[in-house]
Amino acid sequence: YGEIEVSISGDVADDHDVVVANYADFGVDVSIESVKDIKAGKFNQELKTITIEENVPGTLVKNRDITLIFPDWVKITNAKVRSGGSYATLDTFDGTDNEIDLTIIKSTSGTTTKAKIKLDLEISVEGNRSGDIEMTVEGKRAGMAEDVDLVVGNAVALVTAEADANKDVKIGVQAQEIGDITISELVKEAISDKPNGKIDGNVVLTLPEGVSFSAKPKVEVTEGNLDIKSDNVGLSKDDSVLTIPIKSDSSKASTITVSNVKLTVDRTVPTGDLILKVGGGAIIENQKANKEGWLDGRGVSGSSDTVDEGEFDTGTAVKVKIANIVTPAPGEVSGTSVFTIGSTTYTVNGVEKSMDVAPYIKGDRTYIPVRFVAQAAGVADNNIIWNEADQSVILIKGDRVVKMVIGSNQLMINGIAVSMDTVPEIVDPGRTMLPLRAVTQALGCVVDWDPETQAASVTL
Repeated sequence: YGEIEVSISGDVADDHDVVVANYADFGVDVSIESVKDIKAGKFNQELKTITIEENVPGTLVKNRDITLIFPDWVKITNAKVRSGGSYATLDTFDGTDNEIDLTIIKSTSGTTTKAKIKLDLEISVEGNRSGDIEMTVEGKRAGMAEDVDLVVGNAVALVTAEADANKDVKIGVQAQEIGDITISELVKEAISDKPNGKIDGNVVLTLPEGVSFSAKPKVEVTEGNLDIKSDNVGLSKDDSVLTIPIKSDSSKASTITVSNVKLTVDRTVPTGDLILKVGGGAIIENQKANKEGWLDGRGVSGSSDTVDEGEFDTGTAVKVKIANIVTPAPGEVSGTSVFTIGSTTYTVNGVEKSMDVAPYIKGDRTYIPVRFVAQAAGVADNNIIWNEADQSVILIKGDRVVKMVIGSNQLMINGIAVSMDTVPEIVDPGRTMLPLRAVTQALGCVVDWDPETQAASVTL
């Protein structure tokens, strides 16, 4: 390819060469102004300008489409023709797709002008992705000689998580201490106090089913200037989720450290790696939980129950191993809880905890609030079920199901009735109280009573 020259010689002029034409093949060049970092998990991420240009006039065929295709972890939330709109138009987009068509509306055939089209695109990248964002341009029917693959951006993860994962935690044991957990921003403002859309600006740490925090850990910013709402850090009802509200963004990449972490692991949890999920709207705003989607550069009404415009069904940015789950050695005590009559303070493996109702004795039987009886017996909070209709409590531990009904002396173990010499009851302020020995023994525990200290010990 190149210039076509004609050599002229003779008596009437000096010998010289004249360029009479350029020889070029039909084809299209696709380029981008520059490759920029795109924040995974965030809305409002604009690519640099993309240019589609003919090599020679007449390459592109009128009324044919060129298709721009992104990976399936990318959604197009805005697209505009910056220049060259007389040659092509973009198809409509709804924020749910990873591809868009560019329709050729004017041919340059028979002219000396090459069509040059510039596009501006905005995308949303799934929150757990990183690496090259490669766009494929297909358009052979529109005159392109071949498909073109072009890297248009670099998806960057916003946070990393690290932990001392060498410690072992045992199934069926409460309040086991593990190492510190750190969540670090890879760029400033990665963690947002006011994410786009309608979702709380929280960092959320989620434990697997059957594992819970024994108490609220200590949470602090140890590097950078991110600000958290320390007084509002809290646990979910089942203690399996730690929520860290953000007060203000960082102007310097920051690190959150979670320390004094103690875990309770019930007997249903399999051995192996204990994996913590790190997410929340402060990190991933384009997740399903957001009540607004994102389209055409702005938030649009949506629902936290559906995947809306620009959203993905991904709320976890990173996973991190925080401990090894192991079984206790044969004959090893898995855990002991001690309750003292008249005291709202009790201990689990020597660690003091508190209840809102103190144990008491009635009819020579020790009564304790249902939640604490169940926990002492190794039952996870999500396996403690109250049925208002028949005033019953169901406790599930492994393959054993225990059911008790308020006012009834019949204890059901896997559907088999066992008579007790006492009954469960409800006391002010609406607390369900269960007879300690009957329940814990039904769940495979050993109960000891010390008459001098008026203390009952439950051993798993």
